[in-house]
This record gives sequence, C-alpha cells and structure tokens, in this order.
Amino acid sequence: MKKMADKLVRAGGAVGASLVDAILEGYYVANPGAEGTFPYVPTIEPLPPADDFVVLGISGGAMVLGALMGNDVLSDVGEGMILYSVPMIVHHTIVKSSLAQPVVASVSEDPRYRALHRAPIAGYPARAGLSDVIRYGPEQRIITAPKFTPGVLKPKFMLGA
Repeated sequence: MKKMADKLVRAGGAVGASLVDAILEGYYVANPGAEGTFPYVPTIEPLPPADDFVVLGISGGAMVLGALMGNDVLSDVGEGMILYSVPMIVHHTIVKSSLAQPVVASVSEDPRYRALHRAPIAGYPARAGLSDVIRYGPEQRIITAPKFTPGVLKPKFMLGA
C-alpha cells in the first residue's frame, strides 16, 4: 500500500509541474508583449526558452529540498515533477532542432490548386462530394464489396469443417 501511495504522490508531482508549465504558457499566450522578458527569453539554440527551465528548476528544487529536510513526500513530489520536466525539455529541444521545417504556402496562389478546382472535364465523371478534387477516368472503377446473399455464408460447423 505504501508503494501505491508513493506512485500517486509522484503522479501528483508530475501533474503539478504540468500545471506550472500550463500557467506560464497561458500567460505567454494571453500577453503577446511578454516575449523577450524573463522567463520568456530565448536560450542557446536549439534549447527551449527559459520558462521551461524555470519549471525544471522548481521541480529540482522541490526534490532537493525534500531530500535535505528528510521529507519523503516532498521528495516524491519533486521526483514526479522531474519526471514531467526533463522529458518536456527533451521534447522541445528535439522539435526545435528537427530538420523538418514547417512548410508555409498559400494554397490559393498554388497553380496546382487552381488546376484541381477548374470546371469538370467532359468524359471524366466526378465522384459525389469530391467533385472539386478527385476525378475518375472512364477506365477507372470503384470496387465495392459483393452484396450479402442470405444462406450463402454459413458458419464453419455447417460446412463440415
């Protein structure tokens, strides 16, 4: 029973760290002028901004303080907070250093988009609901499952298997 309580306390610490992170991120989103002020300052590229390291510092501080005071509950809470904070920083670092850069293109200016959205071509019936995007040529067929005929499909035991 003690081990289960320790796990729940650690889980509570992880939730607590995620709430601290959510509060900091929510403040940043609500106040666009906060960019460039502490803790929303950039760090060494590709590391995330300092607000994520503030969450890590709070997490580490709780764990160290619990260990110094001999308080197992506070130490377990700090451990749970660390279990959220470290992977969060690793995730943000990987995402920022990723070679796959997001593609930003205006769809309306792409000539391929215009080619897809022209009037239907004679002899090429369009599939219902997707007439602007997908066109099927006369040689193409949509294959569907055969109709169910009662009495044809029987359980294995009726076929002598």
